Amino acid sequence: MSEFKRDGFENLGEVIHPPLEIEQVDKGLKQTLARLWGWNYLKGRFQKLICDVDGRLMVSSDATKADAANQSVVIVPVGGIGVLAANPQRRQVIIQNVGAADAHIVFGNAAALSPAMVLKPNVAFTDDIYVGAIVAMTSAGVTNLEVTEMTTTID
Repeated sequence: MSEFKRDGFENLGEVIHPPLEIEQVDKGLKQTLARLWGWNYLKGRFQKLICDVDGRLMVSSDATKADAANQSVVIVPVGGIGVLAANPQRRQVIIQNVGAADAHIVFGNAAALSPAMVLKPNVAFTDDIYVGAIVAMTSAGVTNLEVTEMTTTID
């Protein structure tokens, strides 16, 4: 068993029990990254750093902003429907369930009830990282999704 300590700090230590499983290291790394804050020079304040689902830090070399927005209402049936095509110019997407049934949102090309994010009626979801295809379906009946996609022109 190893223990790390810093001079000047009491009771600061992380006990390591070898061998660590890669899943344990991966989970710990993701939890640590989720708590990091960075200085935003343009806004003059600290803000949370953004990581993707694999724990990779999301960075940008400039302050790119969305310059166009497309809004639509998508009727979602039991069999599923494409909500958005993959778009590398996407900066943000907002999906709001304005219907009466649960919507099962899948990040990818194939509609499925599981694994999927369930979007309850009158609930909205916002994402500013994912640029791939999004599909949706219901388990019973139909529902309506109000979809707003903000994009920017990449030079």
